[in-house]
Amino acid sequence: MSLADAALFGIFATGGLYAWLYVYPYGQGLSPGFSTSWYILLALAFGVLVYVTYAGVGSAMPRAGGDYLYETRTLHRVVGFLVPWTCQIVFWLMFPITGAYVVNTLGLSPLLSAIGLDGAASWCLTETGTFVITFVVILACWGLNVAGLRFYRRLQKWVMIPLLAIGTATIIVVLISGFGGDFASSFAAFHDDLTVSAVKSAAVEAGYEKVGFSFGNTLLWVGILAGFIPYSMFSAQGLLGEVKEASNFRRLFLAFLIPGAIVGLIMLLLPWLLLEGIAGKEFLNEFAVAYMNGTVSIDYFPNINTFVQMLNPNPAVAILVSLGFISGGFGIANVVFMTASRVMMAMSLDGLLPRWLSDVSKRFYAPVKSLSVWSLVAVGVAAWFSYQPDFALSILAAGAITSVAVVGVTCLGAGLFPYTAPDIYKSSPIAKYRLGKVHLITVIGLLAFAFDAVMVYLALTVPELGLTDPQIRIALGVAFGIGVVFYIGYGIYRRSRGIDVSLTTREVPPE
Repeated sequence: MSLADAALFGIFATGGLYAWLYVYPYGQGLSPGFSTSWYILLALAFGVLVYVTYAGVGSAMPRAGGDYLYETRTLHRVVGFLVPWTCQIVFWLMFPITGAYVVNTLGLSPLLSAIGLDGAASWCLTETGTFVITFVVILACWGLNVAGLRFYRRLQKWVMIPLLAIGTATIIVVLISGFGGDFASSFAAFHDDLTVSAVKSAAVEAGYEKVGFSFGNTLLWVGILAGFIPYSMFSAQGLLGEVKEASNFRRLFLAFLIPGAIVGLIMLLLPWLLLEGIAGKEFLNEFAVAYMNGTVSIDYFPNINTFVQMLNPNPAVAILVSLGFISGGFGIANVVFMTASRVMMAMSLDGLLPRWLSDVSKRFYAPVKSLSVWSLVAVGVAAWFSYQPDFALSILAAGAITSVAVVGVTCLGAGLFPYTAPDIYKSSPIAKYRLGKVHLITVIGLLAFAFDAVMVYLALTVPELGLTDPQIRIALGVAFGIGVVFYIGYGIYRRSRGIDVSLTTREVPPE
């Protein structure tokens, strides 16, 4: 992959339009004073800190493994194994499912309705339909990754990016053309028996009161979106061994910053500001509160694609927007396959997982065995959640916040990098950058870690985010627990065969 390929890859790692799933209506519906604009901007601000940090450690250690590699070399092999194991190998199993959810509910189902196949559109939303579509997405991701990076690069360039661009452009054009129109009439025409005034009454019934901006209620949600916008640096979490010029700090930073800004400012913030100007911020808050509290009865998920359909019911518009969501949803499901398999491969090369998981196919130039094992587990998880949809919101939040947690640990390692791995640091491109007498990566890394720690703490303690649910706490504990048991057990087995795995984590692996 070139750095340009890595930048495009980063757009899909953020989910592109997929990230809209976290923009509306949860924060507005559950936290009074929530500001969507500040929510997006704060997530992007955190992203800038992350881009500097990952460009620094990534250009210093451009190898397979990403966070596993950075954390084992700057912190400790136990931390470097357990955190990526839980956050990337185990909890990333949620992203093929949530990516398929977007493909299904925000893409395929609206597309089928737009072409008149209402029965098929409804079937997509059933438990069986959800599982079948998720299975197809997982199978497609497995096949695409087994085919190797060369084929993926072409698909990304000539199919996935154009579809995402078309969907985004359609949303923006429809919203711009909607200014000055009668939104209340458009909203009523979209529904059989629901009007703007009825939504306002339903919001009051749900306890809605108009309040001013609340920084605290906005900040507590940033940890969710921070699992997406900053992830335009996703190639640094596993794939840098396959990215040309990854050792160039400045260019690597731009390869992270540019796609992050595109997603945050153009795909999320701009459409939101346009939508606010059309529907009104107050109505959007009222609709979110009524929806989240069940005082309005609608058979769809209120998000940007449905608002676009209200403003322009032309089936062609629905089809174009749906194609963008299908591309973004499939994109985030697929990039996780690529990176998780490389993390497993790096752990295997260091002797912390069975050796055969690092095998690279001589035919496909891909870690087929790692991909296959992870895919099989993903299918099992997909079956569980397809038939247990009540866990959906909490699992969406858990998948996002564990993604934030692993970034925070790497940022801590980056902050300590000059002191815990001085030999590696001295020869790295980031070593020449300082703020006065202090290493730049130390300042940025520790600042990003502090920001990250606050977001994770809020996510684990504030009930609105769903992570205070005992079942989710148990799931997090079990994931870490399995990692501890495996690490100790496999370490004992390796030592019994005369192999000291601690030696491999003391230096950077060869290219």
